[in-house]
Amino acid sequence: MHIINYSLGKKSILLFILFIAFIGGASYIGYRLVNSVRDFKNSVSLIQQELKSKGDYIQPFFGGSHAEIRAFMITSLSNQINYPYTLVLGDSIIEQLFLDKKFLNGGIGGAGIDIAYRFLERQSSIFWPRGPERIILAIGVNDSAGVDASSAFPGGLNSEYFSKWQTKLIATIQKAKLITKDVYIFTIIPVEHEGMFGDTYFNQRAIERLNQFIKEVAKSEKIELLDTATIFSSPQQKYSIDGVHLTHLDLRCSESI
Repeated sequence: MHIINYSLGKKSILLFILFIAFIGGASYIGYRLVNSVRDFKNSVSLIQQELKSKGDYIQPFFGGSHAEIRAFMITSLSNQINYPYTLVLGDSIIEQLFLDKKFLNGGIGGAGIDIAYRFLERQSSIFWPRGPERIILAIGVNDSAGVDASSAFPGGLNSEYFSKWQTKLIATIQKAKLITKDVYIFTIIPVEHEGMFGDTYFNQRAIERLNQFIKEVAKSEKIELLDTATIFSSPQQKYSIDGVHLTHLDLRCSESI
């Protein structure tokens, strides 16, 4: 009887130890999960604070929290790549595309030049173990809206705005050069007349003016210009699904990279 009681006592103690170990393991996993979520929220909060604290911030017409989440995800994905890659930093025109493996999709829906600058500013100041071998800037269409009273966003752009945009473009390229010396830039593709968006929301005259700045700055900053505006300029070519977002982009200019 004593032997039986002793055996049952050992089993009870063993079960109790296993129970405590299970509770401890579950608690640890829960603790790590809570910390991971908290760290993620802190990262997003830091990006939000950086954007809001800048007095010269050019407010985009679209975007918001999506831009902050995408910036976090692009950085996270870049740190999972173990081969040379090219970062294509752009807006929703890039984000909605399925790119070749050698390209990291850095599209941020709603982004303008200021969000691109803030992203690169942050990346150039943190430890980025697997930064890109090349950076392609493909940004600007969201900054073209609101050029006059007849546009969807009246009164947004004027001569001072364009001057400010050009200055921020130069600063963005210089931030990119801190990450890699191999920097390229796309001109902004023209918007189409038909479609849900296109010239209903974006001003083609503003795009042409911004493209002129892009060409001038590419020359002065000595970076490669990829003139996508010319590639997608044929009036006979239907290349978008809604007037601005492409049905495809095979990165034909990338063959020269």
